[in-house]
Amino acid sequence: MTIKINIKGGILSPSWLQSVLEIAQKAAVESISFGARQQLLMNVHEREMDFFKRKMTTLGIDIEANSETFPNILSSYAFEGVFNTEGWLGEGIYQDILAGFDYKPKFKINICDKDQSHAPFFTGHLNFISSDVPHYWFCFIRLPKTNRIERYEKLIYSLDIAAFSRKIEDNIRHNPQSFNPQSQNTEGVIMRQIDTDLVIPRFVMPYYEGVNLWGATPWIGIYRRDEQFPIKFMLELCALCKETKVGNVCVTAWRSLIIKGVLPKDRLAWEKLLSKHNINVRHAALELNWQTEDDSPKGFNLKQFLVKKFNDMDLRTFGLLFAIKTRHKSEVFGSVIIRREPFFKIGNWGFDLFGTLGTYDIFYAEDFNPHTRKRKTHQLGIPKWRLADELFNLSQKYYAQLTKEKERQSTKVSVKRTVSDANNTASKQYQCACCWTVYDENREGVKFETLAYYECPTCGAEKKEFQLVSYLGVLN
Repeated sequence: MTIKINIKGGILSPSWLQSVLEIAQKAAVESISFGARQQLLMNVHEREMDFFKRKMTTLGIDIEANSETFPNILSSYAFEGVFNTEGWLGEGIYQDILAGFDYKPKFKINICDKDQSHAPFFTGHLNFISSDVPHYWFCFIRLPKTNRIERYEKLIYSLDIAAFSRKIEDNIRHNPQSFNPQSQNTEGVIMRQIDTDLVIPRFVMPYYEGVNLWGATPWIGIYRRDEQFPIKFMLELCALCKETKVGNVCVTAWRSLIIKGVLPKDRLAWEKLLSKHNINVRHAALELNWQTEDDSPKGFNLKQFLVKKFNDMDLRTFGLLFAIKTRHKSEVFGSVIIRREPFFKIGNWGFDLFGTLGTYDIFYAEDFNPHTRKRKTHQLGIPKWRLADELFNLSQKYYAQLTKEKERQSTKVSVKRTVSDANNTASKQYQCACCWTVYDENREGVKFETLAYYECPTCGAEKKEFQLVSYLGVLN
C-alpha cells in the first residue's frame, strides 16, 4: 500500500524523520520517496500494515493509505537563503506561519516567496505569495476541481494565514455554489490594502544538486535518478544531521533533499556519507528539470525515455521545465506540458490497449513561464517515437524567443504586437468557461471551428465548453 505522510512546508526534523524511518525499516520498507507536494511516501506491504499503523499512532503521526484526503502544505522554505537572499522573508517566518496550522487542511495550500521561481506559485487552492510589504501576503484562490484563480482583495498578515485559510476552507465547503472570495467573514484576521500588484518573476531553474556554497556556508542538494532514497542511507543522514547540529532536512517539490547550514569543518563528513552509499551528486541538468505526478509509473518511464533521447541529441534545456500529465484531473507544473492521451476516448472514458498505444499532446506556458496559468498548443496526437523531435523544435522556439527579447532590450525598442499586425485575416479567440484559458486562432495557426476534437490544456474541458470572446480584437 502507498503510504503518504504530510510534511508541513517540506521541513523535516532529523529526530522525527529517524523515528519514522526506524519503524518503516521494521516494517520491511527498503526505501522512501518524496511527492510533488513535499510529502513523505513509501510502500508498505499489507501484512505489515497493522504494525506500521500502530507504531505511527503511538508517535502521533497521521498517515494516509492509498488516498489523499489531506494534501500537504507546500512552501518555498527549502530554497530560502540558498537561491534568494534578499527581502524580508526568512526561515523563521515560514516556521511561525506553519506553526499556526493547528488543523489538517483539506485544501492544497502553497506558501511561496515572490522573489523565487523554484517552488510553484499557483498549484494550490489557497496560494499565498509574499508582497513588498513585510509580513503581508497576496492570496490567490482557486476553487477545488477548477482552474479559475481569483486574487483576494487584500493582503493577509503572516500570523493570520492559518486562521484565514481555515475560514475560507469552511466557507467553501459549506457554500460551494455561492462562494464569493471577496465577501467572506474574516473577522479577526489582520489585513491591509494592496498598493502594488504582484509581478510574476521569470522562471529560472536552479541547479539544486551537489555540494554548493551559500556565502561561506556549504549546502547539499541530493537527487536520486530513480527517485528512491534507501532507508539505510537516510538513517545515517539523520544521524549525521544530529551529530553536526543541522536542524532541518528540507524536501523540495522536485523530489529531492536540501541540507542547509552545513559547517565547513563538516563538509568532508557529508561527502564521505554520499560516497559510502554511492550517491551521485552531479547529474546532468536536463535530468533535474522535470515534474511528474506522484505514483505514476507511466509518467516516470516516459521521463526516463525522453531524458535518454535528450542526452543522445545533446539537447539544451536550460530555462525550460518539462511536466508529464497522465491523469485527467492532475495538477502539474511546467513550462512545457506533455499530456498522455489514451488510444481512443468516449466522453471522459479512455481506452488504451496494453497501455502502449496512446498518443501525446504538447502544450507550453505563455512566455514559457510555468507560473502563468495560460497554455498554448504546440502539437496534438503525437506518437511516442516523435516526442523528442517535437520537444527539440519547441525548445528551439523558446531560445529564438529569448534571443528576440534580449535584442529588444539591448536596443531599447518597445515592440507591441497587435492582432492586425500579426495577421490581416479575421482571427477569433475562444475562452474556456471552466478555467478562462484562451484559444487564440492567430497564435495557434488553426481555426477553432475546424478542430474535430479539442480539450482544454489547463483543465481538460471539452471543445463545447469554449465560448467566442473576441473577433479581430473586439470583445463580445
